[in-house]
Amino acid sequence: MAMNTRSLRQSVREALGPAAEARLREGLWKALGQPLYAEHPSAFPYGLSSWIASLAWPKRLISLDDHPSDRSVRWGQKLQGVTHDDKRWYISQKEHLLRVPVEADLNENRPFDWSIPDYLVDRGAAHVGAIDHHAGKIYVPLEGTTPATLLVLDAATFAVVGEAPLTPQGQEAPWCAVHPRTGLVYSSAFYDEPAAIVVHVYEPIWSGGRMVRCDPVGQLHLRTRGGGELIHLNRIQGGAFSPQGHLYLVADKRDLGLHGFDSATGCLMFNQAVDYRPGLPYCEELQGLTIWDLDDGRAPLIRGQLHLMMLDQDPVGDEVYFKHYGVDAEDRDRI
Repeated sequence: MAMNTRSLRQSVREALGPAAEARLREGLWKALGQPLYAEHPSAFPYGLSSWIASLAWPKRLISLDDHPSDRSVRWGQKLQGVTHDDKRWYISQKEHLLRVPVEADLNENRPFDWSIPDYLVDRGAAHVGAIDHHAGKIYVPLEGTTPATLLVLDAATFAVVGEAPLTPQGQEAPWCAVHPRTGLVYSSAFYDEPAAIVVHVYEPIWSGGRMVRCDPVGQLHLRTRGGGELIHLNRIQGGAFSPQGHLYLVADKRDLGLHGFDSATGCLMFNQAVDYRPGLPYCEELQGLTIWDLDDGRAPLIRGQLHLMMLDQDPVGDEVYFKHYGVDAEDRDRI
């Protein structure tokens, strides 16, 4: 046992530096103190290797060329978010979705593949948020209803395979993201004014290939670095998990931008401002994001690992800027 303990400590120190052992211990205690852990322990499927991975974050994001850049395309009007599977982009617009093969040029105009069903429009659904893909399904947050609704679509056919209210967060659902290890759905309100951010967590319940309900299982309270104060953000427009289980949020504010949170402790681990111009006369607005390693050249004129949609809202139409970020080679498995 002693040999195993020494080997474990040595492995942690070699992987993350001499302070890693203390950080790992601290992270465990902070995670166990999260209300979400007490309410739903399965939200924390962390073995030792995943705990170590949760401490590893990129030092920086490198801004790469935008593509599309300043492009007026039909699918970009009232753009909301983006996600992907192994072969396609999925893009959400205020009332529609489309899918695009990764090898296609996003500068091209494309027809929509899906619109909010009439029966949901009749019930008040009016606004699609930033979407996510998980296990062959597209998760679509819908606003305008009371409360907001989570719609789940089959990614191959766009057939509806589930619908459930997101009651704890009221009418707002600007984004949703699915944890890659647990399948739990995370979402939050928009927050017009700066506030302590609470991320609501839901467990989809499946039967016969359909999501029959989506149970609220708790809240993830987001905190500043080191787990001290509750963190205050506003204008939350998008969220996405990396394969590591890191939660990245987009705050549509010049001095806020991209934030990365440890999804076990809720602690801020990474943040980087985004170069854009909100407010008059430019009216640029950050939207949804997704994590996808595209350094292999599959996507024309696109490289990097983190991809963020931005909209320039002009009186005569909206222009799309798809912003791409890379990481240093040694940080490739840390994003």
